[in-house]
Amino acid sequence: MTSDAKNAFTFNEELQTEFARLSGDWNPMHMNTASARRTQAGRRVVHGVHIVVCALDYVASLSGSLSLPTSLGTRFVKPVYVGESVQFRETFRTNSDLRLEALVEGIVVAEADITLGGAHRISRSARPEYGLSDEPVCHELMLEEIAGRSGRVHLVATEDEIAHHFPNAVNWLGAEVVGGLICLSRLVGMECPGLHSLFSSFTVEFPATGTPPSLEYRVVSLDKRFRLVKIEVNGCGLRGTVAAFARHPPALQTSYKELLTIVSPNEFQGQRALVIGGSRGLGEFTAKALAAGGGVPTITYATGKEDADRVADEIRQSGGSCDVMRYDIHTQASQQLEVLSSFVPYLYYYATCQIFCRRTKRFDPSLLEEFLKFYVTGFYDLCAALRSKRENGFFSAFYPSSIAVADRPRDMTEYAMAKAAGEVLCTDLHRFWPGIHIISVRLPRLLTDQTATMFPTETASTVDLILPIIRDVQSVRV
Repeated sequence: MTSDAKNAFTFNEELQTEFARLSGDWNPMHMNTASARRTQAGRRVVHGVHIVVCALDYVASLSGSLSLPTSLGTRFVKPVYVGESVQFRETFRTNSDLRLEALVEGIVVAEADITLGGAHRISRSARPEYGLSDEPVCHELMLEEIAGRSGRVHLVATEDEIAHHFPNAVNWLGAEVVGGLICLSRLVGMECPGLHSLFSSFTVEFPATGTPPSLEYRVVSLDKRFRLVKIEVNGCGLRGTVAAFARHPPALQTSYKELLTIVSPNEFQGQRALVIGGSRGLGEFTAKALAAGGGVPTITYATGKEDADRVADEIRQSGGSCDVMRYDIHTQASQQLEVLSSFVPYLYYYATCQIFCRRTKRFDPSLLEEFLKFYVTGFYDLCAALRSKRENGFFSAFYPSSIAVADRPRDMTEYAMAKAAGEVLCTDLHRFWPGIHIISVRLPRLLTDQTATMFPTETASTVDLILPIIRDVQSVRV
């Protein structure tokens, strides 16, 4: 933990890796950029338990006379992204109670309630058990596998290692308890719910009598509607209950083989199309549909090369054609298009940044600027580059807008403004650049990585909505 200023700590890359090693929690949402972008957070997030233990270490460093705690309840409110600074503060304290908050830019991201008054440290019945592994397994469990699941999680780090990283917390709580808290991260992130997990909260007591030398767990309830898992834990100096969500896996688009039964085999025969953002989501669907109809899509990626290659391989293995190239809207479009072997007259523009993000103010100019770069200037630069590569300048394009322009959901002001500006741009390019055909449609909620939620949500059919748009774009002879 590095200090930026009094009471502010930056969870940098080095600390992220170090906590993964201490806890054994290598869940990709914390450690792998490509995997994390397919979660709703969209970026790698700091381990929630890491924030809690750092908060305990901080308060212990200021309060040498604190009595021992008898219980700890924590709630994780919002994600903290790797590289962000977190501020800790006490909001309430008496002789028997203490409340802590963790904040990023003034927004509460985690809360901890501590009951004080313990008289004795735990009397251990056995030495801690260690489960050292060079190849940690992150379990991918179906809901049916989660129900009733039980097992145990061993400490990974030694007590000396834990004391080295969290000396004040260890002096206050003891190495066994701090180690037990760290084990909670591995339990949720690696064991149960595992790969597709989201830590919600935990409440634990610190009993005066001995507990098992490893963290034993048992799933006691599973709400399948909300995918909420309740887990009883006992061991390593604590016992209590953990709550976590079993996130939906990354959204799967219609398979290429299925699209071969939907799209006529020669519908887009020989037509070349550039699919910006074709490595996942609606771009992935569009690329597969074009290839299924005999077209030759070139899909682009900015950071998700593995995803782009996966889509291309799926198409090629079933006899279709697909090219892959890297494209970054922050780089000049004309330079990037030089790698194309021939002119591409059809364009699908699915470039996007993280839409749903933690907000610190009602209107954020910097967020609007980022959205405008993706949805307005980025689109214009690409259209201008494509136009300049052909003598007659003709091409046909699809620009996906959003019903957010009209519906204006809460906390999406900047997004709606940028998409509205993109619509104006599309209208004027269509009017004043002869031969250019641009279709812009305000799409309803469709199932993608960014729109997937923990709770049941109705979404429109991608096949029913996007396939007719593809046919309209490709029907223009350019």
